[in-house]
Amino acid sequence: MEQLIQKTSGFVQSHGFKRYASNTSWLFLGRIFTLVIAFFVSTYVARYLGPNNYGLLSYAIGIVGLFSFVANLGIDQIIYRELIKYPEKEADLLGSAITLKFFGGLVAYAGLAITTLTIDHNWFISSLVLIIGATFVFTPLQTLNFYFQAKVVSKKITIVQVVTVVILSILKIGIVFFNKGIYYLAAVALIEPILYAVFYIYAYSRYAPVRNWTSTRSTATLLLRDSWPFMIAAAFSIIYTRIDQIMIEHMLNATAVGIYSVGENIAEVWYFVPGVIITSLFPAIVNARTMNNGSYERRLFYFFILIAAVALLFALPIHFLSGFIISILYGSKYAGSAIILSIYVWAGIGYSIGMAATNYLTAENHRVAIFMSALAGAISNVILNLVFIPRFGIMGSAYATLISYSIIPISMLASRSIRAHAYKVVKSIL
Repeated sequence: MEQLIQKTSGFVQSHGFKRYASNTSWLFLGRIFTLVIAFFVSTYVARYLGPNNYGLLSYAIGIVGLFSFVANLGIDQIIYRELIKYPEKEADLLGSAITLKFFGGLVAYAGLAITTLTIDHNWFISSLVLIIGATFVFTPLQTLNFYFQAKVVSKKITIVQVVTVVILSILKIGIVFFNKGIYYLAAVALIEPILYAVFYIYAYSRYAPVRNWTSTRSTATLLLRDSWPFMIAAAFSIIYTRIDQIMIEHMLNATAVGIYSVGENIAEVWYFVPGVIITSLFPAIVNARTMNNGSYERRLFYFFILIAAVALLFALPIHFLSGFIISILYGSKYAGSAIILSIYVWAGIGYSIGMAATNYLTAENHRVAIFMSALAGAISNVILNLVFIPRFGIMGSAYATLISYSIIPISMLASRSIRAHAYKVVKSIL
């Protein structure tokens, strides 16, 4: 026991632990602060718009989200990995990634415009989509987020996020107060990536000049070669996270989308927690691969246990308090959201484990496993929505999401590599 205490004390006092603990604290506290502000402002906006208009805005955001995989090109996961591996190449990596994503954003916006003008024969909806879709032009500079993550200096990320969310929240409250309507709220969605771009460039310039960025064909080719499976996987992931709102609007109506979106938003309000844990701890897990002493497998094992436990900790109380939460925050107009919340919240367990598994498979460069699991989730979600929505309404869509989110981690954890690591860990513990 004394040896265990000494080892634990030494680990806690180590420079590495303090660094990652500080990084996690900044991310966690920053996300809580911004989440609380954004959540209550979103609630204020939803009550102001009502289920129908809120459903229209949610539908427009969902349509735009379907094309985000083209704008991102799957580069985010790759640039994070490469910046950790080759920090000396950061100028070339950042310049090449941002250039690629800029052209990807232009292609995405063109595809979005053609799609919405073809399938949505309502100029009001199409105009909302086109306003929000213009964000694709400005989002490439958010790639700098991964620079700060790779450097384990999340203080910069947190400050940028807090300032941006405060500005956006003030704008939204002002729009509601002066009764300016849904078009102005759509414009705020366009302002968001512009603010992030300005603040991230300023934060990065404190470390290195932006003019040092380069964009080379060799680096761009490398990024695209490794990222295309992630882009396709992201397309499938977006389908099973966004398609429900779109299918509800076309199979039911905009009001149903508004009711469903409220339950969905609250169910996902804690999703930042596993994201913060993964962002802060996973670099240390990746670094353990070089030790070759079993620590990598052990860290992976406990990492997955931690993620699952945290997800369960949030799902239980939200499930049982769903009716009370909806009544207090949104009022009687959104009463139907309570049952959606009580079902949807359990999807967070599969979502969290799937997020952790994706980071593991990315580090191991198991691109096929990521692709196949995303494909399974997308196909199952579309089929289940087609079957469940006509029979059970928006409640059927919540069940479809729960099932499809559970399929993702099951298919990922079924990979031979993960099973081998799990076997090594269990054997060492026993």
